[in-house]
Amino acid sequence: IRAVRVGGRDLWHLIVLPDGRHAVTGGATGRLTQYDLEGGQEVAAVDAHGGRVKGVAAHPDGRRVASVGEDSRVCLWEFAGSASPDVSRFLSA
Repeated sequence: IRAVRVGGRDLWHLIVLPDGRHAVTGGATGRLTQYDLEGGQEVAAVDAHGGRVKGVAAHPDGRRVASVGEDSRVCLWEFAGSASPDVSRFLSA
C-alpha cells in the first residue's frame, strides 16, 4: 500500500484508471489531475471546467477520461502520454 498526496481540501472525485497505475482527481476548482500511483507524482493536469467537477469516469482503455462540471459541460479528455491533456469532445447543455 502506498500513500500519494493528491489535491487538497477541494478534492471531490478520485478514480483509479484500469491500468491500476494511474488515478485522476477532480474537485472544486474545475481542475482534473492525473497521478502516477507508483511514483506518487502528478503527471498531467488541465483546467477542465468553469466551476467544480461533478463527476469523472474512465474509458475501459484507460486513455480517455470523461468529466462533467458545474458549467454544464461534459468533456472527453485524452490523457495518455500528455502532460497537458487535450479535450477531444465536449457537449454543452
